[in-house]
Amino acid sequence: MVRYTYEEAMRLPVYFDKAKVEATTDEDIARQIAEDPDVAPDMTTLPDSWRVPVPAILRKKLGMTQERIAKVLHISVGTWRNWEQGRSFPYGPAIALLRVLEKSPKTVLKALNN
Repeated sequence: MVRYTYEEAMRLPVYFDKAKVEATTDEDIARQIAEDPDVAPDMTTLPDSWRVPVPAILRKKLGMTQERIAKVLHISVGTWRNWEQGRSFPYGPAIALLRVLEKSPKTVLKALNN
């Protein structure tokens, strides 16, 4: 499961109905949690390790084009575009690499000889 902060989710391309999210009240959230606590956990208890960097935001922060970041990470530009456009999501080792890239870009770029 991919988790984003609220701010990150609001900057994503349209993966969901943002107006519906904005219209959700605290009462709606409490009702949903009461109906199925496993589906709607308290977001304050989730570990930071569940957070996934938003590919488009990360790329722009690094000042790279889609083509450049795909080359640096040794993935196809199509894969990167799919992540940015929400057609697919990074998982497993890709999430770990994006987290490290976000926290220590110089180290990652040096390690990947870029």
